[in-house]
Amino acid sequence: MEDDIVLNPVNPHYLDRVVRVSETQGVEASEDIYSASGIKLVAKGARIGADMHDRLIVHKLKKPLESCIRVQNGTDSQRLHDDARALFEENSKLKALFDHSSVLSVVQEIPLRPATLGLLDVAAAQDRHGLKHYLLVMLISLAIARRMKCGAEIMRTVAMASLLHDIGELYIERRYLEDEDSELAESDWRKIAAHPVIGQKLACDVCGMPQAVGIAILEHHERASGGGYPRGLTAGQLSLPGQIISIAEMIAALSEHYDRPLERMALVVKLVPGEYGPELIAALSAGLELDMLGEETPVPVELTSMMLSTLFERIESVRHLINACQRTSGQDAGETRAMLDRVKRRFTHIQQALMSTGVGMYCSADGDCSVGLNQAPASLLYEVDAIQNEIRWQMRALSRDLQVRAALVSPAAALAFSELVEALDVQ
Repeated sequence: MEDDIVLNPVNPHYLDRVVRVSETQGVEASEDIYSASGIKLVAKGARIGADMHDRLIVHKLKKPLESCIRVQNGTDSQRLHDDARALFEENSKLKALFDHSSVLSVVQEIPLRPATLGLLDVAAAQDRHGLKHYLLVMLISLAIARRMKCGAEIMRTVAMASLLHDIGELYIERRYLEDEDSELAESDWRKIAAHPVIGQKLACDVCGMPQAVGIAILEHHERASGGGYPRGLTAGQLSLPGQIISIAEMIAALSEHYDRPLERMALVVKLVPGEYGPELIAALSAGLELDMLGEETPVPVELTSMMLSTLFERIESVRHLINACQRTSGQDAGETRAMLDRVKRRFTHIQQALMSTGVGMYCSADGDCSVGLNQAPASLLYEVDAIQNEIRWQMRALSRDLQVRAALVSPAAALAFSELVEALDVQ
């Protein structure tokens, strides 16, 4: 996604966040800041605010800005541990998973340079994508690693990488992160999909983390099936810490949007097997079973039936478009043909996953699901809702993968696949 990331030019989106933090907490230079040519731009102790923006943004710096600033009254190791403990104790949704407080001791072992603390302070000023999310993914990752009986070295790698897993998002324009449902152009999606690459660079070059930590950060959006990003790696190519953080990220996202995240996760792994390694699923199984004992969460039947009907309509449209592309691509280059074969293979897997659940039996021949689900019990509606949400996610992921790959082949390929990209991008 990003082949040559250099940190010395000041990233405008990171600088905007620093200026925003300075309005409430105060940010100062922790050392003299020099341009690459040796010009002193900011003196040690000087306030970094809006008035410094233009001076910093136009220069390539001798050292990355991230290494040269300090947030006043910012976080430290003890405060980070206290925040993690509070989140661990207060999160009732994940109580079945958070069953052993020993994971908190690992948090205190994380080496935190001043630059790392500064990045975390800037992250804390964000909303949904701030420090609380970082800590939640870290706690889930450590809980999974403990269940897998990982050794001390793996536990430390998991702790460091999961804490910093989304640090690359500090380099992305805020509007892309604040509106998760917005339609993105191919170039915009590529910027978002580069955040694991940027995060790896920041963790190793600025925070001084080991290479294994950077690799795990790079892999935290990969899936064992090859359907993740930024590199589309499969199970045998992924590190164990990377796989742990990947599934922890999914559980964290579910817990931030739904009442019963572990039950939803159980349905997801049954629905689309192969997304995560069997060792991870085995380690989670006890917690998933315990969560099944929770109270039923009401799901609106009208909305669920309408969304399921719409999903089946969209799947049929995608199927026809793939067939049409196959008929017209006979003379195309091998790279384009291979890309279409990849899409068809993954989409067939998605279709099979959906049909294996049996939800199709609740829809009439014309695709109306309202009658079949009208008298359905709450437990069934809950499962249907979880199933169709995961299928939609899988289709959107395939849409973005195709969008990026087609653009890399040629403008003509991007245009040829644009209708299929749009059809797969089901909201």
